[in-house]
Amino acid sequence: MSEDLELPEECWELVLKFLILNRPNSDSHHYFESLSLLSTQFLSITNRLRSSLTVCNQTLPFLPRLLLRFPSLTSLDLTRLHHSHLDALLRQLSRSAVPLQSLNISGHPRLPANGLRALAKKRVTLTSLTCSHMGSLKNGDLLLVAECLPFLEELDLSFPEDTDNSTDPVSDAGIESLSLALPKLRKVNLSGNFFIHDPSILSLCKNCHSLDELIIFECHFISQLGIASALLERPSLRSFSVSNFGCGTKKGDSSRPYVTSDFIAALLTLKTLTCLDLSSSSISDELLCCIAEEGIPLKKLVLQGCCNYSYIGVLCLLSTCRFVEHLDLQNAEFLCDQRVEELSEFLGNLVSINVSGCRMVTDSALIALARNCPLLNEVKMGATDVGKRMVEDDGVVNCQVKSLYLGRNSCLKDPSIEMFASVCPSLEVLDLSSCRGISEGVVEVLRRCCEVRRLSLAFCSGVKLTGLNFQVLKLEELNLSGSRVDDEALSVISKCCRGLLHLDLENCSCVTAKGVRQVVEKCTLLREINLVSCYEVEASVVAWMVFSRPSLRRIMAPPKGTPLASWLPHLLKNTKMSVKDFPEECWELVFRFLGHGHHFESLSMVCKQFLSITNRLQFSLTIYDPTIPLLPGLLLRFSRLKILDLSHLKGHHEGLLHQISQSGLDLDLLNLSNQRTLHVDGLREVGSKMTHLRVLICSNIGSLRDSHLVVMAYCFPFLEELDISFPLDSQASDFGVLKLSSMLENLRKINVSGIASAIRIRPSLNSISFNIEKKRIHGPGLRLTPIDLDLVDSFRSLKRLTAIDLSNSVISDEFLFAVAEGGGLLLRKLNLQDCCNCTFSGISYVLSKCQSIQCLDLRKADFLTDQCISKLSMFLLGLTSINLSGCCQLTNSTFFILTRNCPLLSEIKMERAYLGVEGEEDSMKDLVVNFEVKKVYLGDNVLLSDASLIKFASVCPSLELLDLTGCEGVSGEGIVEVLKRCCEIRHLNLAYTGIEVFDIDFQVSKLEVLNLSGSRIEDEALSIISRMCSGLILLDIQSSWHVTPKGVEEVVENCRALKELNLKNCKMVSDDFVAWVEFSRPSLRTIVTPSE
Repeated sequence: MSEDLELPEECWELVLKFLILNRPNSDSHHYFESLSLLSTQFLSITNRLRSSLTVCNQTLPFLPRLLLRFPSLTSLDLTRLHHSHLDALLRQLSRSAVPLQSLNISGHPRLPANGLRALAKKRVTLTSLTCSHMGSLKNGDLLLVAECLPFLEELDLSFPEDTDNSTDPVSDAGIESLSLALPKLRKVNLSGNFFIHDPSILSLCKNCHSLDELIIFECHFISQLGIASALLERPSLRSFSVSNFGCGTKKGDSSRPYVTSDFIAALLTLKTLTCLDLSSSSISDELLCCIAEEGIPLKKLVLQGCCNYSYIGVLCLLSTCRFVEHLDLQNAEFLCDQRVEELSEFLGNLVSINVSGCRMVTDSALIALARNCPLLNEVKMGATDVGKRMVEDDGVVNCQVKSLYLGRNSCLKDPSIEMFASVCPSLEVLDLSSCRGISEGVVEVLRRCCEVRRLSLAFCSGVKLTGLNFQVLKLEELNLSGSRVDDEALSVISKCCRGLLHLDLENCSCVTAKGVRQVVEKCTLLREINLVSCYEVEASVVAWMVFSRPSLRRIMAPPKGTPLASWLPHLLKNTKMSVKDFPEECWELVFRFLGHGHHFESLSMVCKQFLSITNRLQFSLTIYDPTIPLLPGLLLRFSRLKILDLSHLKGHHEGLLHQISQSGLDLDLLNLSNQRTLHVDGLREVGSKMTHLRVLICSNIGSLRDSHLVVMAYCFPFLEELDISFPLDSQASDFGVLKLSSMLENLRKINVSGIASAIRIRPSLNSISFNIEKKRIHGPGLRLTPIDLDLVDSFRSLKRLTAIDLSNSVISDEFLFAVAEGGGLLLRKLNLQDCCNCTFSGISYVLSKCQSIQCLDLRKADFLTDQCISKLSMFLLGLTSINLSGCCQLTNSTFFILTRNCPLLSEIKMERAYLGVEGEEDSMKDLVVNFEVKKVYLGDNVLLSDASLIKFASVCPSLELLDLTGCEGVSGEGIVEVLKRCCEIRHLNLAYTGIEVFDIDFQVSKLEVLNLSGSRIEDEALSIISRMCSGLILLDIQSSWHVTPKGVEEVVENCRALKELNLKNCKMVSDDFVAWVEFSRPSLRTIVTPSE
């Protein structure tokens, strides 16, 4: 082609569409950015090709220009915009000429009524509206949508947030009105609308003649009969999605859910159904076989998390319906390699498959799918047995496979992933998250799969990238969060992966600012970087990145706890500006982002400007008795206070509430706990000025009456949370609580601690805490009172439960089964501390069904063994905190099992266990390192030795808190070794360990809290501590009888940040010496004297 030949714009437009818009798994917008810089012609073309735009707060000033620049915009995403701008923006849109078809306003507190009305006057082209996860959604909002947008074809009203407190939540009446007003509706999503029943979907299917897609996940009051009736009204439905389906009971079988014949018959009338999603439902082989016999042309089938069906039903369906393109069989326990291979022979049109959680599936299944499914594009095989049995690939190559998800396969090793790379050489997405057995094999994968664009190695603690010596030109997204990569690995990445757009380094504790700088300098296209919990990266690097890499759009910064003084000089040096050159608003944003707590105190002394800013950023204040004379000045100084805590006051202070009411503050939270009585007059004064108070805490009040409850409700009508637990003298009755509940419509959380009928009245509860008293029935065996069956049954109705606390209760396995059937996938927190009458079977069942649990408390479950924990840990992949204190059979093995199998685990409590005794796991040569574990409580393990403790420290090198209270087998030498391995420790508790020597010869710069109470240390040890732990903020040496004023004096002189010192029962230190301490260290806020 000659050099002067010019292609018409139409040709270039077709070329760009072909090369960019049609590329799978890629966001085309960042390609447009570079193309638009080539010439004015390309700028014009890329402007016309842009069809979608996301508007955030920073974009808002430029919106008029953007609307002019992109004339072909059809889709607008406003989810990242502050809700206060919504109405104005929609009015602006109504005056523009863009042919808008789709609008997303999800996640906002409420619908922008005025904006929608303005849009309705000009915008008749809008056919799709997404209002998911709205803070409030009412029937009136549905009427507004129908009035303003009568031509809607797609509507998403899923998962409104505040259905419990809404006075008019979305109900059957609202849905019926909507269905009558929107006759063109084709697709509707009503998931998570708790108060809709059968009439809602019946009216939709009856009145919306074009309806072909219906989604009703987690609508627990819609019955099988209601669904059947609705489907009969709309036989042209092409896509149907429902979850938690089939929860009735067969006659004579009280435990097994079932599918009714009415539902099956109605489903079979959908002759054009191509998509069926029955996630987390109870189905049957009969249902699947009937679908097969009817010849329904399914292309997408989702049975994720379903139960009560078997391989027979799946085989019957897939052997008949051979046009299935998308298949999801996640957690189908019956699947094995042989069965997957048999099914694959009927899946010639398969495009994507999900068999994650199928524990018997190994490498063979993946090879069979690649061999028998020529169109296969995406494979998900997370949390399976992939890697356990290595197989030969037999020369199988499938160039269609683009996405491979193998996360959470603990047996996966380098040879397996190298073989998969040979089988799938065209991979573009590879997820190996939490595959801790892989190391250098990743380099070979990148060599064989040169099209890889997205690679996730999150929590792959053994991965090594230093062997990478070739260019990986197409890699755009790299996730290394929780891995052990260091600056050397980042240097290699910066040289070989220069096309990176997104880099995730969260929780990479070995990375420093040096490695980050190399990546930012050499990856010139970088748009997003995540440095959260990278404790070795100074916050000062953020300012440098902002000015050095203009392509960056998002920076998730290192921990906010980094001292402000360490980055401030760097910022000023890099920008060549002084403090006064920055506007005050800019400093305020910077301090909000990077500073908190005691750092403000030192900053406020830099200059008057910083004093003013830090005063405005003080949002909470705790009042003590010595602070009372200063209170008026403090309330004037901190004008933006939102939280005020008076719970530490010891005397009568009726006048305080009067002062607070006159301060002009607009509080969100007021804590009046631990007072002898509530001052009614003071409450009325505060209520008259602060009617928008949201949280009131009145726990442990000396006297509580019905009149107090009425005053609370009258004074604070917008309360959302109220704590009136554990009054010392309670005269409150049902009348008072009933009156309170009728007056406080917005109340979301109440703690009255004194249940089945109440639960049925409020089945949408998210969190519940109570205890079932351990009463005993007198008679033979003196057995415990059994749990009420009505209470057991009521828990099955709690479909949205996320937290349960049953501490110190009598429960049963049957009760835990009910919890599993109710909360299911949503449960995040489970507290069974000191519960009795349950067994391992009940706990195992509830954890196998509720695999999203993050916080688990099984204190004093004395039946638990290391083997039990090994089985339970397989269901706890999302676990962040566990408490196994008092489980006296648990040895070191349990600790190693948890750190290996729970990749997100942050906190372990194993006090009063059997630690120090070696189990089977101790014999492993290569213990798995877990960088996520930050807090470990091992108190009162008298058998715990230095050897075991050092092993724990080696496994958890990112420890920030270590509690060894009462561990008498631990010595000073062992502690020193722990501090060498865990350089992030900030809180160390060695109370009553009997430690005498503390011989440290290196700086422990991050240690802030040290508890040596009851120890045998002397002045020599304190001298070493004062020199090597100079950053101490709190030191507790209570009952350290060998300490003298000499040792204390060295600590006070060398630890300049010291704020709290406990000298109680230090018999060789006099109270007179304390006076010297007060004058010598102004930073001290609390001193507990020897005689106190």
